[in-house]
Order: sequence, then structure tokens, then C-alpha cells
Amino acid sequence: MQVSFTEDKIVFIDAKGRSESLDMFDAMSDADAVRSIATEQKAAGSASKGAISLLAKTLDNPRLDSYKGTTPANEAVPNELKAAIREIETEYLKPIFCLYHTDKGAKPATVEKLWQQYSADLKAGGSYAVAKSEATKYFSYVGKTPVCDNGKLLSVAAIKKLVVNAKDGTEKKEKPGIADKIVTLALELNDRTETTIIGDPSSAIAALRAMLVTFEKLQREDMEAAQVAHTLKNPGDVASKAAAIIGTVQKAPKPTITEQAARNTVVTA
Repeated sequence: MQVSFTEDKIVFIDAKGRSESLDMFDAMSDADAVRSIATEQKAAGSASKGAISLLAKTLDNPRLDSYKGTTPANEAVPNELKAAIREIETEYLKPIFCLYHTDKGAKPATVEKLWQQYSADLKAGGSYAVAKSEATKYFSYVGKTPVCDNGKLLSVAAIKKLVVNAKDGTEKKEKPGIADKIVTLALELNDRTETTIIGDPSSAIAALRAMLVTFEKLQREDMEAAQVAHTLKNPGDVASKAAAIIGTVQKAPKPTITEQAARNTVVTA
């Protein structure tokens, strides 16, 4: 992305030539800056309550029923749901906003311009954006609007906790790595029976030797990186499993005559 500056704007141009200009501003005096932050802090609580009050109504729409509580809590909220909420949001909020300015004597063109700015500010951040994000997650994961049975509304802080609670135990598990698969195979080999299909031991030995060289190299690289970063690398569960396997294999009984005969037959074939 290319970035350029004008006298009062910063301009971003993406790879497709699309540009976006954002205004720059003059620094405030220290006193004005402190007062403005204090004003926002006082207004934040009220704005947050206002946001939840509106979201409780916009989310309570039959057009959203098919999305209610259908998203696993370890997945992102569907874009289709976000788009549907934006449509309902505009339908519900715009008439209220426009009527207020129309009653004050603003012309239609001015009212539309004011709405576009207001709508953009809603998406840019602040109390409404935060409240909407959490309320949408709560609706998507749990299937509820922020309205309790007694008619009281949930605060944004409460909704955040409910969203976290819904996510507990649903985190995506990482796919097993090659090392994990090797450990699993080693356990399977150690617990083999006469019906276990071993395959060609010679090919396996050759492959294991090559893999050992690679893993030893990777281990050295990890140790060197850890030294540079002044940290100790914890080998983790795979290493402990491997150590347990080595101890088990050392105590494992020797192959039966039937197993040995089967191996000899495979090797000489």
C-alpha cells in the first residue's frame, strides 16, 4: 500500500489503485486535551447503554432468526450475519436520525450528509462499535439478544464475559504435527499384536534414520535460537511421550517366533 501526505490529509492507495484519504488535525493544548478526554469518559457509559438499547431492538428481528445461536463459539461471526445486521441497522436508525435533524429545519441534502457521517462514525470505533461487536457475538454464539427475562439489559462488560464463557472449552485444537504422528506410530508399534501389519522393516529403518538426522538438525536449530533469545525451550508433551516410549520399548518382550518368521519372510521376499 502506498502512503502519501498532503497539507491536511494522509492518503492510502492499495494495489488496485483505490485510495482513501483521512484528515489530519492540529494538536490541542494540554488543557483542552485533558478536558476532552474527561468529557468522553463521562459520556462513554451513557453511549454504551444507548448502543445496547438500540442493538437489543435491531437484533430482535425475524430476518436474523436463522443465524441465532448457530455459530460455534470458536469460529468467526459469519459475514452474512454482519451484512444483515447492517441493513436492519440502517432501516431502523436512519429514520430516527433524519427526523431529528429535519425537525430542526435541516434540508434533505444536509440531513443525508449528516447521516452518512454518522453512519461512518458508527463503524469507525467507539462505544457503539464495541457494543455491537460483543452483542453480535453473543447473538451468534448463544442465540440471545442482550435483554434479560425481566426486561433489563446486559452491560457490555457482562456480554463480554458471557461470550468468553461460551468460548470456554471450544478453542480450536492444533492439528498434530509430524512429531506427534511419529510418537503415535511408536506407541502402535510397541502395542503390536500378531495381526498388526508391520510392513518392510528395512524400508522403515532407512526412513527412520533419515528422519532422525532431520529431527536432530531441527533440535539443534531450536536450541541455538533459544540461546540467542535467552530462553529455554520446553520440549513439551511430545518429548515426554517419546521418553515414555523408550522406557516401554526397552522393557518390551522380544518378538515371538511367529512374528520373527513373518519378518524374515518379508525381508527375503
